[in-house]
Amino acid sequence: MNKLNVRTSRLAMGLGLFLLLQLPATFAVAEDAGDAAARVERLATMLQEREGDRFWSLVSRIEEIGEAAVPALKAKLSVDNEKTRLGCAKALLGLGNTTARREALGVLGNLAAKSGETKVRIDAIRVYGLVADPDEIIDRLSGQLETETDPAILIALASCLWDVDNLPAARDKLLGLLGSRNTSVSQEAALALAEAGNFDDGRVKNALRSLRKEPTPRGRRADLLYRLMKLETQLDQGLFKGTTVPAGTDMKKLLAKKEERISELEARLKKMENSGNAAGAGTQARGDRLLEEIIAKVQKLYVDKDKTTRERLIRAAVKGMVSSLDDHSIFMESEDSKSFEEDIKGRYPGIGAQITKPPGGPLEVLRPIYGGPAYKAGILSGDLIIEVGGQRTGRLKMDAIKDLLRGPRGTEVKLKILRRGWSEPREFQFQRATIKVSSVHYDSLPGKIGYLRLLQFGGSSAEEFVEALDKLEKKGLEGLIIDFRNNPGGYLPVAEKIADLFVRGELPIVTQKGLEGENSPERSSYPTEKNTRTGYPIVCLVNEYSASASEVVSGCLQDYDRAIIVGQRTYGKGSVQRLVGVDSEKGSMLKITVQYWYLPLGRCINTIRDEKGLVKKEGGVEPDISVEQKPLPLWQLEERRKLRDNEALLQYTEENLDALRPIAILGDGGKAARYPGLDKVLSSLDTRGTEKDVRQVIRNILRRKLEDERGRQFAVDLQEDLQLQQGILSLLAQMKKKPAEIEDYSWITPQAVPKKTE
Repeated sequence: MNKLNVRTSRLAMGLGLFLLLQLPATFAVAEDAGDAAARVERLATMLQEREGDRFWSLVSRIEEIGEAAVPALKAKLSVDNEKTRLGCAKALLGLGNTTARREALGVLGNLAAKSGETKVRIDAIRVYGLVADPDEIIDRLSGQLETETDPAILIALASCLWDVDNLPAARDKLLGLLGSRNTSVSQEAALALAEAGNFDDGRVKNALRSLRKEPTPRGRRADLLYRLMKLETQLDQGLFKGTTVPAGTDMKKLLAKKEERISELEARLKKMENSGNAAGAGTQARGDRLLEEIIAKVQKLYVDKDKTTRERLIRAAVKGMVSSLDDHSIFMESEDSKSFEEDIKGRYPGIGAQITKPPGGPLEVLRPIYGGPAYKAGILSGDLIIEVGGQRTGRLKMDAIKDLLRGPRGTEVKLKILRRGWSEPREFQFQRATIKVSSVHYDSLPGKIGYLRLLQFGGSSAEEFVEALDKLEKKGLEGLIIDFRNNPGGYLPVAEKIADLFVRGELPIVTQKGLEGENSPERSSYPTEKNTRTGYPIVCLVNEYSASASEVVSGCLQDYDRAIIVGQRTYGKGSVQRLVGVDSEKGSMLKITVQYWYLPLGRCINTIRDEKGLVKKEGGVEPDISVEQKPLPLWQLEERRKLRDNEALLQYTEENLDALRPIAILGDGGKAARYPGLDKVLSSLDTRGTEKDVRQVIRNILRRKLEDERGRQFAVDLQEDLQLQQGILSLLAQMKKKPAEIEDYSWITPQAVPKKTE
């Protein structure tokens, strides 16, 4: 290795490692063994809770105790806590004799190979690589390099082995990781290769060029390496290609000048690391200085120290930073990521029930998931879950109850259930299962009208949609209502497949546009379906909570003049979010906006807002026929909630179940006569609610009972749904049918007039 490469390698060994691992300990005045042992005990206990710079700072404090600490440190090498063993082994290396050092190295080697914590393994590898004998390092770590699968540990192993002996296998491992699809892994591999002086691969250069813009310690690390790379490139051209070396130049002096400039960069690195891996005053970005200042003051002043760990504060800052961009960009911890995936895929492990919990009361089953384990075990709508696994639900918060109900597939759950008419709770015991929540509800309506409600665009939604549509078409479908109300969106490819079922032509279904560059290329999808469903008119129902993919489909059908849109202007969430894995050790995810969506005729779906949240440019899909579904007053909603549990209404519904069946889906048409003996029931109630309120509550009780009976949820409730009523009228007009000719629709009156007259 030439002199220049030796200097580069020395600089590379320093990058990414703590300076505390490279400097000799500063010894304090010797103290007696008893005091030293007490201090080691106290400080070693604190190691368990420390992270990052604070951990290694504490190790330095232990080293400052001096040789009197050696016996106590040796005793700590066998404790259970791995972080304690790591810190004490490092401290012992600078204090102990040959025997003590050998014991410490043995502990480090074992932690490097077998620790159950990724961070501990990585730190152990780094310390071990700096202090152990090179031959011992190669023998112990090269075998791990061949068998290890964790990318973070592989990078640490490869970096260590390259620094020690320039092993080709180590470089090959880093080059392999450089091609990882996980952006975080490929970036860390690029930094490791750069630290080892390997700048030849273009991917390394690109990664440094991108990362150096980050106002973070990693960004400053990349920036320093990038400058070193540029410096070497410039001087190499002069030294070895003769492009900048005048005739007669003293080459030794030129080489010395190059080394001097590298030394300047090395000095800057030490200054940066000496401040705890934060940048020095001359290079630190103003925002980064502010963050460090706030963290320092919070940790010094805030009353609850458990809440002021550096990691907790940094993660909170990250969440705030990302969420400040827009309403849809978020940083998700591992549990949030898991819940997000479960929601979008429509699958989760548990008992299978929609639940609610009034304040201070027990858990109530709103509706079991039909086909799920709870329903199969006999649990019905309205059941009260008094206990879960022996814990009373009235005393627990909803999050805690969900944790008790959910669990791995096949595990047992024990519930204590109280049902109306039972004098005592009964115990139900059954196995949890993977619950699949259907994203499509459908029903056939009078007049050969099909109704399809899409709850979200999940992983299996396109297949479920086609299956339901096929069943409706087999019944002689002449008109279709697609309900996108309250649909938050989901996967764009699913939206494209559903839109593709109904349109044909040269216009795109949707176009994605973002910033120029390879990370955000413009993309358009076009109709491809050969057997397009064009044989019947369509009405799409939307409201202010229809967002994202639901706006893509409804807007596409509107631009293609394939459907009439009824309801209210949609949310205006026309942006593309990309999921990026970050902090691989904890499985966190970054969901960040990268593009906007444009409809076939060029409209951008996304509503653009300023920093104060005010609308700068209106987005969303404007309905052809505007209908507002006005919410009921709060007092009326509360009266209905009270009536839902009224014993007289529950008893009345049970006794008249068969007579009431016909009004479950399409409503009572405003006719009280369809409720046998309703006057008697009304006279027994003490309520501010109207007769209409009572009739609707009876229908709600009826619908829950019939759903439990048939094992399938009703898709539609026409009685108070003004937007659906208008949708039926609009569809009938396209079908050349009159509402008066169909008895079930004869009572419906128009709710609005079309806004478009062309």
